[in-house]
Amino acid sequence: MIRPQFLYFALVLFFSTMNHAYSFYVTQESNCTLIDLRNDFPLKMRNQGNISWCYAHAAADYLQFFSRVPVQISASDIALNYNHRKWPRLLNWLRGGLVPETGFIRGAMYDISSIGYCPEEYLPSETWTKLTMTGEGKGEAIQVPLGTAIQDILSLKQNALNGIYLTPADLPFVYEFKEVSHEQFYEIIFKSVNGFVLDELRSLACDSHRMPFPKTITGIEMNFRGKNAFNRINRVLDQKSPLTVDFFYGFLENIDQYKVSFSELHTTLLMGRRYNSSNQECQYLIKNSYGTDCSSYDPRHQCEGGYIWVSESSLYRAMTSYDYISSSEKLITGTAEQIQDDVDYQSNSSAH
Repeated sequence: MIRPQFLYFALVLFFSTMNHAYSFYVTQESNCTLIDLRNDFPLKMRNQGNISWCYAHAAADYLQFFSRVPVQISASDIALNYNHRKWPRLLNWLRGGLVPETGFIRGAMYDISSIGYCPEEYLPSETWTKLTMTGEGKGEAIQVPLGTAIQDILSLKQNALNGIYLTPADLPFVYEFKEVSHEQFYEIIFKSVNGFVLDELRSLACDSHRMPFPKTITGIEMNFRGKNAFNRINRVLDQKSPLTVDFFYGFLENIDQYKVSFSELHTTLLMGRRYNSSNQECQYLIKNSYGTDCSSYDPRHQCEGGYIWVSESSLYRAMTSYDYISSSEKLITGTAEQIQDDVDYQSNSSAH
């Protein structure tokens, strides 16, 4: 059986070789009433920085909004959990990277929904704290962008395997996480199975703090761009619910740029709409994952602290697909293990 993520990957690559058709059903002013979900459930802005985990940031925000979780959800936890799948590791190997980065939000949300979320404070998603060692167990603490921090940790592991570092005293630095001791970090570097150092770090940082979602997701609908795209998108917004949209990133920096390249595929949360009387066109509000700075965006878009209003026509030309949660069930309060047992039971029952 062909898995949906493989089919999605193949279809995106196929459509990326074709000219983007510019034909869709335009949203009329009467159907573009103001919706701004920032006012309904505020979400904090984050910066994914130098690692391509946009799908995980969008998933974390979507799930926090959908489930009304009172604390920010770790996007790093979602990405590292998703990377247990075989295909991200295969794609990463084909691209010659050290850690899987590309992912699809549908699978990521299903995966994390079944085990519960990790609060952001225990596994941050923007920077990790690096402590340079002085030989006395102390040193200067600096905040390092996530992508760089991961490369640092993998480098420590590789040097330990190569015999360059033999004892904890040999390490030039450690990374600090809430309630993860230096001794536990040392053990990960020197004793973890090669290739699973990040998994073990995630487990130490998150597992004892993991919380169940108040709802379990039972349906996520994925749609490729088509003439009816905005009819469906607006129906979701009318329910006061966000959704996610996949598009080629270049149009945010240059509204006339629609470079079709898989490496530019980007996922964000879509959180509102409004009608622009000057342009006589519906606009949509996306929550980007590159912080609050607006200087890199085309001024023809309107950026508000990392939230960006984009026109319907420009979004359609850049868009490849969109996803939204179509069904869910309220959970009985329990541990993450109990939730997983319940999900497994339901899956086995439906299979028969």
